[in-house]
Amino acid sequence: MIKGFPINCIPINRGGTVKSTLTDALPATLEAKFLFLWTGKYNGDNLLNDLGSEEIAVTGKDWITKYIPPITTATFAVPDNATFLGADGTDDFWFNVANTLLQKSHADLIASETERTFIKYSDFPPYNVYAIGILKDGEILTDEEKNIISKYFKLWIFYFGVFSDYGYLKDNRTIE
Repeated sequence: MIKGFPINCIPINRGGTVKSTLTDALPATLEAKFLFLWTGKYNGDNLLNDLGSEEIAVTGKDWITKYIPPITTATFAVPDNATFLGADGTDDFWFNVANTLLQKSHADLIASETERTFIKYSDFPPYNVYAIGILKDGEILTDEEKNIISKYFKLWIFYFGVFSDYGYLKDNRTIE
């Protein structure tokens, strides 16, 4: 939490533009492992990659905020190409097992527990989505990197299958 700002808030920087603290907080070596990182930038209706020119296509965008609200009926799809297919790996989140591109809803995003795509969203309702990160094909995270990702994407405490001191309690997740 940034002093004076609630968790998940994207504060205004000195230049007067909205800039996420997420990309500022990730070490450069870890940021280099990402193919796609969205923290609130748009190109028209599409989610614009902070690290390049790629976009997640948004069909039916029905919000005006920097974050994606849970009331949206929009769907989301990564570019339908070999780079994103490889990055999806065996998660089969953005593409199914037959390598067909999928459309994802807000509910799909916040339910995700994939190894390659990370979604930063509110810990409690409303579940606003603030960031999306997709690892490059072949990138493997160390335990230290998983801790950093857990902290900055506010991942659930059991996101990587074991309890993490760097994870968060989420109202849409249960501990069994």
